[in-house]
Amino acid sequence: MTTSRLLHDVMLPFYNFYGPTFVGPDGLTCENMNETEAFFYEYVARYQTYWLQEPTFDSSNVERALPHLRCPPIDFANLTRLLDFAMKDNWGK
Repeated sequence: MTTSRLLHDVMLPFYNFYGPTFVGPDGLTCENMNETEAFFYEYVARYQTYWLQEPTFDSSNVERALPHLRCPPIDFANLTRLLDFAMKDNWGK
């Protein structure tokens, strides 16, 4: 399972940022956010539904059709590789 902690741990050195604290939906109000926090929460608002539930995906058809192709592990090394590619490819733009 790809946890928020794993994503955090991959992005920290990749984007060279340190010290974030996840406080949950009630941790900050609009009144006590600084400009950077307000920008961040505005940007990530589109992902709120992903944070509120853990999606599951049915891969049984793929597993039946292609049993020899297993999903690679979603670990630190592979996430770093994916982020590196996305950045070099300008996120597909």
